Amino acid sequence: MLKNNIFREISDEQFLEIASNAVEGDWQQTLEMRNYLHSSNWDTYLMGLVDENNNPIMASLIFGKKIFAGYRMELTHGPLYKEFSMDNYVEYLEGLKKFAKEKNALEFYIRPNVTFQMFNDQGETTSESNDMFLEMMEKEGFKKIPSDDMNNYEWRYVKNLNDFDQKTLFKSFTKDGQYSIKKTKQFGVRVRSLSYEELPNFKKVTEHTAERRGYDDKSLEYYQDIYNIFGDKAEFLVAEINLKDYKDNLIANQNDLKTKLADIEEFLVKTPNSRKKNNQKKEVVSEISTYDKRISEADELIEEHGKNDILLSVALFIYSSTETVYLFSGTYDKYKRFYAPFAIQEYALNKTLANNVPVYNFYGISGKFDGSDGVLGFKTNFSGYITQKVGEFVYYPKPAKKKVIDFAKSITGRN
Repeated sequence: MLKNNIFREISDEQFLEIASNAVEGDWQQTLEMRNYLHSSNWDTYLMGLVDENNNPIMASLIFGKKIFAGYRMELTHGPLYKEFSMDNYVEYLEGLKKFAKEKNALEFYIRPNVTFQMFNDQGETTSESNDMFLEMMEKEGFKKIPSDDMNNYEWRYVKNLNDFDQKTLFKSFTKDGQYSIKKTKQFGVRVRSLSYEELPNFKKVTEHTAERRGYDDKSLEYYQDIYNIFGDKAEFLVAEINLKDYKDNLIANQNDLKTKLADIEEFLVKTPNSRKKNNQKKEVVSEISTYDKRISEADELIEEHGKNDILLSVALFIYSSTETVYLFSGTYDKYKRFYAPFAIQEYALNKTLANNVPVYNFYGISGKFDGSDGVLGFKTNFSGYITQKVGEFVYYPKPAKKKVIDFAKSITGRN
């Protein structure tokens, strides 16, 4: 173990030096998140491992808050590092434990941004499991916490954008993904950034989606804080459609099909037994009929909303030099036929590519590969891969005191 390294508080500049060049960065390990936590009445600390010349080797944002008869501390998706070293990690954990004791912490939770195993879209393993890291954490006194569906820190869906350009990126999507994106263009779905004043509209959509799927949405104040604190590193996107333009596009596309049908029928007058042309005729007639239905639906929407823009879907993205994170989203169920979430993803993916950011992180999935995870089903349209992080761990700096307090809490009924 390297004895000249020191675990101590570091400056903003030292933290940024690591965070901007980290092997695996994370939006929760940023100065913006530090500012958000501080505004939410958490104590925050920038701690790191530095060498004998005061150069940062590892960096982390740690936060804490008083709890019943003690102090709770957390480190989410860190520490960060430019290059992984087990020796450095052990030395960092040793310093972390000492720091937790100095702060009189009753419990310390850490969720390392370290990959345990990788999988393809079918849930088949594509790498060896990182058992060595789990063994090291256990040896250092950090107990693994079993994950559950409502509090899962482990599973992510990711796409590496290295070696893509805009054209090859689109071709990398599945056929269903390409089809859905093409449809959004045919319908005239537009994507733009929301202003601060429009955040209540964002909240309405995410709240609708949360109620439909059975989870708790973030508060409007949370979204407003993220908007203000993260600045241009956070983007609240909306996909919308103008109903008049939508109907005009439908009519124009249907007219193109009618012209195509006329050409086919003219050909069949001369060659009535052409199997190829007869099959094409059936397909075109079917498509024209589909457009009749969509035009009728457009008329119903225009009657309800007028010839105005209507909001279809929203999403929040966090940008950094190391990755783009697709954080939260929502879609009005009655507008699913517009494929609006695909338009938002294409926008954010192309922006990430244009900014030369190497990783597009679709973020959380359930870790279930039996077809029950609709979120995973949507994300696989963009042909990425699955990573399982090592999970969540807890360390008790003063285990005897922890047992006494837990016993007292069980008697008094306090949490």
